[in-house]
Amino acid sequence: MRSFAIATAFALVATLANAAPSAPLEARQSTPNRPVDIGFVGAEGSYELTEPADGSTFIIDNPLSVSTIEIGPGGYGAGFVNLAGCVFYGADGSVTRVGDDQNVDVGPPQPQVSGVCYSFQG
Repeated sequence: MRSFAIATAFALVATLANAAPSAPLEARQSTPNRPVDIGFVGAEGSYELTEPADGSTFIIDNPLSVSTIEIGPGGYGAGFVNLAGCVFYGADGSVTRVGDDQNVDVGPPQPQVSGVCYSFQG
């Protein structure tokens, strides 16, 4: 009986692995201009930005010394999930990488001067 259950499980896994994708390839590609909601948090307050995830560098013009950067969860498209990742550059040389639905500490806390975000299929 146990051998039958194991064989059935392997057959099911093989069938699912060979199944065709549920959406055409074109519909599952990333949307590079998906806006990314970004939160910057410091001891003296916070602010938010919405930037496109198209790989272009954007300038951040806010003097707040930032201790945490957060990005909200990715958006859902036609049969796929769009994820974003960003890199932020601080006034004192910090480089902070933040992925979808993450809160990342900036060390040491400092104003952020620029960033770049990318979108990719998850």
